[in-house]
Amino acid sequence: MTDIKPEALAWMDNLAALSAELNKDPDAKNAYLSDVLKISKSHVTFLTSIRECFDQKALARVRQAAQAKPPYFLSFGNARALSGLKDKLDPPGAVREALEVVIPRDLPTRHIEGLVEWMLAGNPASTFDPSKHQSKRQESAPMDEPEMDESEEVKSKAASQGQTTGQWVDSAIDRVRAWVPGHKKASVLIAVLAGLVIWYQLSPVPRPTDGQSGNAPNPKGGIQVPEELKGRVANDAGIAMAFAVNFYGVSYDTPSTQLKYLDDFTNDHYTDAFFKEFYPKEKLREIRSQKLTLFFQPSKPAKVLKVDKDSGEYLVEGVATTISEKGKTKQFISERPVGLIIDFDDRPSANGGIVKVTETSPTNP
Repeated sequence: MTDIKPEALAWMDNLAALSAELNKDPDAKNAYLSDVLKISKSHVTFLTSIRECFDQKALARVRQAAQAKPPYFLSFGNARALSGLKDKLDPPGAVREALEVVIPRDLPTRHIEGLVEWMLAGNPASTFDPSKHQSKRQESAPMDEPEMDESEEVKSKAASQGQTTGQWVDSAIDRVRAWVPGHKKASVLIAVLAGLVIWYQLSPVPRPTDGQSGNAPNPKGGIQVPEELKGRVANDAGIAMAFAVNFYGVSYDTPSTQLKYLDDFTNDHYTDAFFKEFYPKEKLREIRSQKLTLFFQPSKPAKVLKVDKDSGEYLVEGVATTISEKGKTKQFISERPVGLIIDFDDRPSANGGIVKVTETSPTNP
């Protein structure tokens, strides 16, 4: 696959490896395949469905599109959406037909899902109009926001052009999301992974020495974390960092992705109040109509303001930048220092999560 971005079509390499294993042992179990291929069992399941639908001609068409100028990269999320055609009488033929609509039109995943439903209803792919026939899944999406591609390769083009911290974290989260089920606890774990990367890259919060405990301030103005709470504090601090990146990064072209993360991070009892205060529909309409792109650059690690056995409070600071892409050229709108206080309820009975978010003026360096 000369000149093809490895990350963009990594799923094809995994698919080839899966096919090789199944050719050796058609009865191989997902657990075995997951161990051999070093991917999750859910990912094996998705690849198996793709394998049922993509024959060599379809895969050759995908490679051809990736080598064209300009290139088109069929992401894992797109391929997974097309695997919904496995219920057709001729799944490979249906996929080849669909690709001749998907590739020339550069359809995003949400429209590919609509195309699949259109074809399953007995309609030719060539008659599909994305403006009139969106998928049923999209119609039921939270807050009626556009469903965005959450596949592991969704940011591959941006990666080749350089990314802000916010974009990089979003890409990192997307890549991990493809390997786990999409439910709240899994999303929180993803946030921990991505947020901790940034947290430790900046610098870790002060660690207590042996024998120290309680919330006494340390010389740098932070909180000495009790030894028994260090693991939980690290997790919550990572979530706080990832939350801030998405809180200040809801852009016009990826609203559902970031809104879904914010929904996943907040406690069920707080979610509605959170969105009503910070992301009402009027604000989302403005973001879309003005084509606003938002970024967040953390300036320091998450600061522990207070912590006990049941809860924690963290301060994340950085710079929020807003750019409008409404005109022919990008227009700089604003760049401002920001601070976000994030409260966690870590009691098992509360099912964890963020229970309060407060915007505040950033402290002096």
